[in-house]
Amino acid sequence: MKGIITSYTKRRFKKLKRLLHSYPSLESPEVFHQIRLEIKKIKAVFRLLHYNKKSFRDHKAYQPFRTLFRACGKIREPYVIQRQIDKFKGINTPIVVDLNLISNFNNHLSTYIRTIKRSETNILPKAENIKSSTYKDFLKKNKMKLENLLHPTFLQRDLHKIRKLIKEIYYLTSIRSKRKDINSFFVTSSDLIGTWHDKRIVIHKLRKSVPPETELIQKLNTESRLDISALKKLVQKFYE
Repeated sequence: MKGIITSYTKRRFKKLKRLLHSYPSLESPEVFHQIRLEIKKIKAVFRLLHYNKKSFRDHKAYQPFRTLFRACGKIREPYVIQRQIDKFKGINTPIVVDLNLISNFNNHLSTYIRTIKRSETNILPKAENIKSSTYKDFLKKNKMKLENLLHPTFLQRDLHKIRKLIKEIYYLTSIRSKRKDINSFFVTSSDLIGTWHDKRIVIHKLRKSVPPETELIQKLNTESRLDISALKKLVQKFYE
């Protein structure tokens, strides 16, 4: 079990470094999405390390990654918002990229890579110390926490927190299980919440536009309600 967790963690760092090294020649929203995805997986490992040994400060270990995570999010957000707007308008609008954000990201790229390398050197030996029983217990507690948040009902204000927990459970489960063997609930529910969350962001932005795009806001509100309805049915079926 120890070797499996270390191997998983090593792959996450390796892929993250590869994405950052390849970024200058692959400037696209997908690169930023993949970088954020790998950081989420590394954060899940940090949480497991903290559970294994409380003296490991997962929040402190994550801080350098959070800077990179947020930088990628700011660059990617206009793509996410415009994609939703275009979907409902039936058009394809060119994305206006904030060149200052891109420039700032490029300027800090070498710093991000150095920070990740230092973190990798520190984290990999710690991953070796996690026992199988600790890993299983952490997953069990997370699943119980998730059930308490979702079933028999859930609050919309908790959905962002719920989605992060679902993803953490999925990432850690994938350390030992093949994707095809993991219950599809974790992917489907996460995607539903993500779609719902994107729509809420777009609605918030459209309400600030002058004049506000009332018709599009109404369509997005309708779709948001459908997302919530689908999630409720999914949760009910999973826990029945």
